[in-house]
Amino acid sequence: MAHLLRNTLRAGAIVVALAACSDSTGPDTDDLVGSYDLITIDGASLPVIVDQIGEDKAEITMGTVTLDEDGTFGDATELRITEGGVVTTEVQSTQGTWTVSGSIVSFVPNDGSGNYSMTWNGQLRLTQVFQGFTLVYEKEP
Repeated sequence: MAHLLRNTLRAGAIVVALAACSDSTGPDTDDLVGSYDLITIDGASLPVIVDQIGEDKAEITMGTVTLDEDGTFGDATELRITEGGVVTTEVQSTQGTWTVSGSIVSFVPNDGSGNYSMTWNGQLRLTQVFQGFTLVYEKEP
């Protein structure tokens, strides 16, 4: 059970990273650079249960994606896992590079865990659809 929950959550956690280089048709990357906090999953505020079997459950309690000017990113997600009444917390994180084309921000993790993308609304919000969940990240103005 713990292995299944952790694998599911790792995949979901990576959902949280971004990337940074612009192309001739894309936005100014200066507008994208910064730190984005995960604010909702499927419209619900954190913490959100992302997997549950009986009393055992996995929750995402926080997430942050940071896009740096040099085209690198950091993505971290905190998970709270309850199994057999025992609660543990772990942080899943990855780093890599990011690029942007139009409103699509693409991420390439250094650990080879799989590329992913998010949609930028042109202002302060990044949205990702991952394994049936819609994750919304917001940058402080």
